[in-house]
Amino acid sequence: MENYRLVKIVLAVAGVTMSACSSVSSSQEKAAAAPTQTEDYMPEVDTSKNMTPAEGFAELRVQPVPDPTREVFTPSDFSFTGGDFRIHCAASHMANDDFIVYPNQEGAAHHHTFFGNTGAYFNSTPESIKKTGNSTCQGGIANRSSYWLPSLIDTTDGTPLTPDWALFYYKGGDVKPPNGLMMIAGDQTATEDNPQNWDRINWQCNADTLGGVAYKRRKNYIPDCVGDLTAVVHFPSCWDGKNLDSPSHKAHMAYDSNGRCPATHPKALPHISGIIHYKVNGTENLRIASDNYKGGRGGYSLHMDYVFGWSQQVLDTWWENCNVPNRDCHADLLGDGTWLY
Repeated sequence: MENYRLVKIVLAVAGVTMSACSSVSSSQEKAAAAPTQTEDYMPEVDTSKNMTPAEGFAELRVQPVPDPTREVFTPSDFSFTGGDFRIHCAASHMANDDFIVYPNQEGAAHHHTFFGNTGAYFNSTPESIKKTGNSTCQGGIANRSSYWLPSLIDTTDGTPLTPDWALFYYKGGDVKPPNGLMMIAGDQTATEDNPQNWDRINWQCNADTLGGVAYKRRKNYIPDCVGDLTAVVHFPSCWDGKNLDSPSHKAHMAYDSNGRCPATHPKALPHISGIIHYKVNGTENLRIASDNYKGGRGGYSLHMDYVFGWSQQVLDTWWENCNVPNRDCHADLLGDGTWLY
């Protein structure tokens, strides 16, 4: 599952994570007020071409780092974002399920690609995610969290593309992610006419990754690309301190403004971001499963769901060794000489 050759490249994304505090744009406000579409323009998906569900790991996978003299296994002593931890996860499965929005309704959602907990389906709950299922993340059941986003579809034949790999960031924060937290980032109703703020969701073509330059070419739609295509979603980090979910699945959370949380959402959780990588031979015919608009480029409706499923002991370890001392633990390092393998 691990590919440390890519770690240096993905760290360049860190520069955009803290910029997710930008205020809501007028176009986003219009999108929120836009009526529900009556016609269905979502791409057709051939579910017979779904990825084979991953088995994942059924055990806790924590061990001493193999070579503490190598930079990749050594946390940096300072973080510009208040402590950094990252974890690699592979895709686990695909399904037309979304147990946050459509609990106990099998096949009610658009097509999704899931990461982390292999048992995340229509009838899952925060309790089942925390206590059951294997995991496709580094560390195995150290992190049974479930992360999912609309699948990337090749519209020429309805094939859902399997991501190469994913990296999930946990950066800064004053309060640990609470047990049972559920949330959604992004707007599945966004279109070319009513796009999202690209500081919160974006697409990047990384065909030229020299020095991480390509990561600065952020778009709120799928750009022309041959090679490495990346979808990035930044979750809100300010929590109301009371509710683990809300009717909209968003109201209990808020984005910060210049690093400060609003009085209505005073608890600063880590900035959680999902960075999903695909290998593509071109993007002209690519759309995501939630793109419910006619024509234009695909990808405007990018969004992602999250349900907490961490082992409390492992979370406490990276929190105390990475976040509290303001260290950058890179990817999969727990900051105490051990790592998630």
